[in-house]
Amino acid sequence: MGRWARFKRLLTSETVDTPYQCQSCRTGLERRYQVCPECGGYDIRRSEWVETIDPPKEHS
Repeated sequence: MGRWARFKRLLTSETVDTPYQCQSCRTGLERRYQVCPECGGYDIRRSEWVETIDPPKEHS
C-alpha cells in the first residue's frame, strides 16, 4: 500500500471490506477473479490501487 493511501485511510478511518474492485462495473470483490462475476470484465485491481472512484463506463 502506498504512503498516500495509508495516510488517507488513517485520516478518514476508511476500512476496505472488499480488497478488489472490477474497473468495468466498480463492483467490490472479496477475492481476485480472472473474470468479474457481475459484468464479465477482465480488469480487476486491488482497491488500494484505485486512486479515484469514477462512475462506471457506459457501453455503447
